[in-house]
Amino acid sequence: MQTLNNKRVQQLLLQATMGFKSSDVERVQEEGSIESWIDSQVEHWRTSLVNRQNEMQKLHDEEKWTDVHFNVAYTDMLINRNDILRHRVSYVLTQLFVVSKNDPELKRGERRIAFSQYYDILSQHCFGDFEALLFHMATSPVMGQYLTYLNNDHIEGVAPDENFARELMQLFTIGPAMLNNDGTIMTDDLGRPVPSYSQQDIEEGAKVMTGWGLHNDDWLRPMREKDDAHNLDKKTILGKEIYAGGSAEEDLKSYIRILCEHDNIAPFVAKFFIQKMVSSNPSKDFVQRVSNAFRSSDLNMTVLLKAILTDHEASYSREDATDGLIRDPLIVLSHAFRALNLTLKPQYAMLPNAYSWHDRRTIMHGPSVFYYYQPEEAPNDPRFTGLAAPEFKLYNWDDIYHYFRQVTDLAVRLESQSGSSAYMNRPAIERHFADKDNTNSIHNLINELDKHLFAKSMSEKTKDIIYEFVSRANRNNDNVLRALITQLILSPEFMTQG
Repeated sequence: MQTLNNKRVQQLLLQATMGFKSSDVERVQEEGSIESWIDSQVEHWRTSLVNRQNEMQKLHDEEKWTDVHFNVAYTDMLINRNDILRHRVSYVLTQLFVVSKNDPELKRGERRIAFSQYYDILSQHCFGDFEALLFHMATSPVMGQYLTYLNNDHIEGVAPDENFARELMQLFTIGPAMLNNDGTIMTDDLGRPVPSYSQQDIEEGAKVMTGWGLHNDDWLRPMREKDDAHNLDKKTILGKEIYAGGSAEEDLKSYIRILCEHDNIAPFVAKFFIQKMVSSNPSKDFVQRVSNAFRSSDLNMTVLLKAILTDHEASYSREDATDGLIRDPLIVLSHAFRALNLTLKPQYAMLPNAYSWHDRRTIMHGPSVFYYYQPEEAPNDPRFTGLAAPEFKLYNWDDIYHYFRQVTDLAVRLESQSGSSAYMNRPAIERHFADKDNTNSIHNLINELDKHLFAKSMSEKTKDIIYEFVSRANRNNDNVLRALITQLILSPEFMTQG
């Protein structure tokens, strides 16, 4: 078990949460090890996004603003609930098993809460068997509609819809090319990637996905088989046979079992999670160690997480400049909310509409099943040759300005500000900033910022910059403090890990 100094705790919480409070740091230290903290998080009470959204809808004065209810409920959940590892793993899964509110059929008001149910499905099963997780994902009406196999009935002589069968293999489980156990691509004698599946496999998989329909028109329940709508023929997928006459559920479970026995699934899933949580460019050895542990556990998600988060490369001990990643804007902003203890004023019942981020990149709102980016993407710049840095795709100049406005207007609000319904509830920060007659006040301020935003791991260079800035600043002006905190949140030290 690893010694948990401040730096290691900060690294863990950057990797394993959507943001943390100083009290979260204390909980990790009380647990004494990464493994014990993961176990405690697995056992922690699970928050339901469906329940939170329903509560928001009751409180909101516009009952039909379902996107606002969803995003405000999600924001509230990230800030005020403590199942923080589950939130991060669920968020990663929304980027693996992608669905999007952009689908016209899913935009219909009465169906939008189904996205909360889809999130709850991922959240409920994110620490268990990957095979079971795949089954629950595949029987969600949201996925059925998004990848067009809902009501994909078998009709003799008509080819079934291939959409889900293709993406299930290409994007969700094994990837398009054969992989070594370290995640590298196998090639043939001419240096070409060896395909992991064929068009015939897609066509046979499409037959499996026939006959699924809504359960009593209920978008919050798993799909079930429709009468006389499933293809009963024998199917052969990846060289393995699914016997004729099986039900839709039996065939789907057999299909998923075939994929879970495939050599690719362990390295494919292991590398995906490492890239989302620890490093965009993990070493082959890192991927192989995690892949071996995942495979040996029969694809247990908790084992996967422990293998990733306790690996020595998760502590960035190689001191390799390519280790780590840039955090995406949603994580940066949610971390700021949680670290600064965003608090609702007593006279308000819920976060206002601004906290729904309805015009930005929120969960389950991507442009396609390929999400906003793919794990191997990088900026078109020679400095990134041979490297992956996909989150940079979310950081163009227009976006950076918008993130600045979001941080300033949403995260860094003071209780005394007129018009603010929610504020950062860290009074010691404000007190030390205003205490200009105390010679230790700047050091005290730096210590508070370090404790809450950086888990006491702020670099000495950043501390020096803050000291110089505050020593020259007008400390009678609260906007100076707000500007300081905003710049810290948008600094490379806060926005990156590694």
